[in-house]
Amino acid sequence: MVSLEILVCYIMKWFEIIDEKLALETGKAYLELVKHAKNIGLRQKPSFVDAIILATARKLQAKIITGDKHFKGLKETIWIGDH
Repeated sequence: MVSLEILVCYIMKWFEIIDEKLALETGKAYLELVKHAKNIGLRQKPSFVDAIILATARKLQAKIITGDKHFKGLKETIWIGDH
């Protein structure tokens, strides 16, 4: 479990990098995730938080380590689900 202090540090770091371009990329990422969810047969739409995570990972050239099916198959994802 992540401590509150670490979570607050991550949130503060995100606010340091947010700008108009990242906001626009978040919107694009959301639309991409919605399309991706439909293509892989998910009934539940991704959350806007998922889009923020994806756009931020792209900006930082980082990987997303997850078991969230909305990210499965994306190049930014290190998949840890289905175990």
